Amino acid sequence: MTEYSHVEDEFVVVNNKNLIKGDLKSSILPLLIGIPAGIFSSFIKNNYINSGYLSSEYYIGAAFEFQLLVFFSLLFGIPLFFLESKRFQASFKEMLIGSFICSFICFLIAYGYGYFPLLLMFYLQWLWMCYFWQKKYIPAFRYAIWLSLGLLCGAMAGSIIFHLNMFILDYFEYYY
Repeated sequence: MTEYSHVEDEFVVVNNKNLIKGDLKSSILPLLIGIPAGIFSSFIKNNYINSGYLSSEYYIGAAFEFQLLVFFSLLFGIPLFFLESKRFQASFKEMLIGSFICSFICFLIAYGYGYFPLLLMFYLQWLWMCYFWQKKYIPAFRYAIWLSLGLLCGAMAGSIIFHLNMFILDYFEYYY
């Protein structure tokens, strides 16, 4: 399939053999995979709070909680990257590189901000990607960044669901 690009009043034929055009599945599937990753990371954090690197001796606050979300969303997303690379005949290696770079940047951002500003920033960025990047062909590297941010947004939602569930259970245990 060929796409035409308008560059300096001339039409240039662009071969988009290695390019990916996302669809609705590209927007919803990362969220659905990210929610269990967020629930799992919150479960790990709450149940193993005083062992190993999760102990208070090494604990560095909310940044570590967010980094657990990033790490588990990356792990849960590797099968998604593999399946999407097969679906679009794209390079799995490029998708992994894009995902690792996105995760590394998210690790670094976790040190500077609190949880809510990150939540707002990542959701707005991911919604922008879902709206605009579906309309054009993008490289596998960028597609992996889109999927990684979707996984991360789902992981944050899963973490919030886990903590709300724990809050509700504690409330009913205390009052009933």
